[in-house]
Amino acid sequence: MRSVALVDDHVLLRQGLAGLVKTFPGFTVCFEADNGKQFVQKLQESNELPTAVLVDIHMPVMDGFATAAWLKKNHPDIKVLALSMSDEEDIIIKMLQSGAHGYILKNSTPEELQQALESIITKGFYMNDLLSLNLLNVVAKKKASNTTDTSDLNKREIEFLEWCATDLSFVEIADKMNLSVKTLDFYKRSIEKKTGASGRVSMVKFAIKSGIVQP
Repeated sequence: MRSVALVDDHVLLRQGLAGLVKTFPGFTVCFEADNGKQFVQKLQESNELPTAVLVDIHMPVMDGFATAAWLKKNHPDIKVLALSMSDEEDIIIKMLQSGAHGYILKNSTPEELQQALESIITKGFYMNDLLSLNLLNVVAKKKASNTTDTSDLNKREIEFLEWCATDLSFVEIADKMNLSVKTLDFYKRSIEKKTGASGRVSMVKFAIKSGIVQP
């Protein structure tokens, strides 16, 4: 069972989302919070870490940007799905840079929400019209401090980065590359060490900025 935490200061909306998530096969809601600060407190008090967190962006006390950044630093394995009314590019980019693995609008259908949650958990990211390769390219260019040197990467690692930019899961990529999932995980950790990337979205950003993948 995959657990989801919800962080949103709009109580009625949050409770409605909680009820909706509970209808998704294999999902449950572990707890809810009004803002990032309350979420951090509940997370530290909980015996269970959520698999994913649905995070609103504009909240009092501690907003979605700060919440995603805190999770990226303290619990990088927890997947963050941003849920917002805003489709402004600068806000989406800032949320991705803060550590979000996907971004959807609050007027999305239940089917898209379920798909987004499943995708960030199984694939490490959710790619939709808002989070396109073109937008990831913008994010990569803005992160000028990241290295774009690919000289340390071997051919198989570069091939893996190319597959990361597709919608295939890691299990499917391993099959395409005729590798075990364990070996693929070794490549992933090697690439992260060599490039400073952290997670699939970050690796795709690196691949775009370095020219391995063309948006």
